[in-house]
Amino acid sequence: KNGKLMDATVSLIDPQTEEKVGQGRTYKKENTNPMILTLEPGIYNVEVASVEIEGKPTQVLEGIEIVAGERVEKVVDYSSGTIKIGVTKGQKRIDAVVKVIDANTGENVAQGRSYTGEKTNPKVFDLEPGTYNVLVEPVGIKDNPSQTFENIEVAAGETVEKTAEFSSGVLKIGAFEGEKFMDAVVYVTNSETEESVTQGRTYKSSKSNPKTFELSPGTYDISVKALGITNNPIIEFKGVEVVGGEELEHKAQFESGTLKIGAKDGEKLVQATITVTNSTTGERVSSVITYPQAKSNPKVLVLTPGVYDVNVTAAKMSTKPSQDFKSIELNAGDTIEEIVQFPRGTIKVSASSSGENIQSTVRIKDPKTTEQLTYGYTDEKPRNNPKEFILPPASYEVVVEAYKMEGKPEKVFNIELGSDEVVDLNADF
Repeated sequence: KNGKLMDATVSLIDPQTEEKVGQGRTYKKENTNPMILTLEPGIYNVEVASVEIEGKPTQVLEGIEIVAGERVEKVVDYSSGTIKIGVTKGQKRIDAVVKVIDANTGENVAQGRSYTGEKTNPKVFDLEPGTYNVLVEPVGIKDNPSQTFENIEVAAGETVEKTAEFSSGVLKIGAFEGEKFMDAVVYVTNSETEESVTQGRTYKSSKSNPKTFELSPGTYDISVKALGITNNPIIEFKGVEVVGGEELEHKAQFESGTLKIGAKDGEKLVQATITVTNSTTGERVSSVITYPQAKSNPKVLVLTPGVYDVNVTAAKMSTKPSQDFKSIELNAGDTIEEIVQFPRGTIKVSASSSGENIQSTVRIKDPKTTEQLTYGYTDEKPRNNPKEFILPPASYEVVVEAYKMEGKPEKVFNIELGSDEVVDLNADF
């Protein structure tokens, strides 16, 4: 190569079968290059592939005839040139992916990493003479900037050296409530293209708050979404100018108040669905559930200051009673607590005929208005006969219809249900 011994792999091919019948390697020393092979008489093709030149270019020697007792010598000559690509930021070497592309075909010829050491940066490529484009993509800069060197002419025995110089600025984004660190997601977008550049979390530690981004010089839009506040408010910084070599910091200051909403039956904690709506916009802010455990009842909702409507609906009660709190004004630092009482009693309705469970429809009505409040069914299975209804204390009309019997006979019960009371009704047909 360029007049010097070169390392290459050598493959012997039978031209009739195209099978490989021998192989070896020349390396770069005189005792191995030329490589010597002792062969049976015949005709061979020889493929010689450069180990040193990118892309391992191969030359083929066809129809070499080996005669008993004779020696055949061939010399395969390659030429190459060198491209050296350095990658720096300021006075420091930085890591980058370097891609070498054939300028005529667009094919990727070689690729490697520059890393940050003297032995690898600049990155060296041994190439066949030709014209190349080189793409340099730094590894450590978040918005993936790149530089391209176009139409680099590589001549045999010559070296071309280029340096890709990158500059970046530092952007620090903090999230706080008062002096307390807040967990938040930070989104960075290119202001001109509106494309996402990077994102990160601030968490609640000084190690990561403010969150630091290394960015190419340019203009960015920043969105900071608070994770510690139920309705995830967002603070935005538009058109933030990042300058190479400079550091810029913005702090997103959030405010919040606390709503505590509980649901009970006397002193017993009960399950309920809590829906919080913005009083002004009507937009639903949150929907959560209390459970019969102290860790979730009352339910704690951390919200931005504002005016809210709250609906609390009892779960596991047949008529789903609810209570509304309208226009709760929540200021920064406030804690407002509301406990809703859902007293309950139980009506158990069984339906039978001749001592056997039967199918029936059970309708629970308001005795004054005859409005149907809820309904259910009994069947032959003991687990659903009697049918159980959990209801607020009140007067009820219970209508049991044996819909599988001729004439669909009914039984009607008028009862007064008290808190914690269990009323057993048996409709026998």
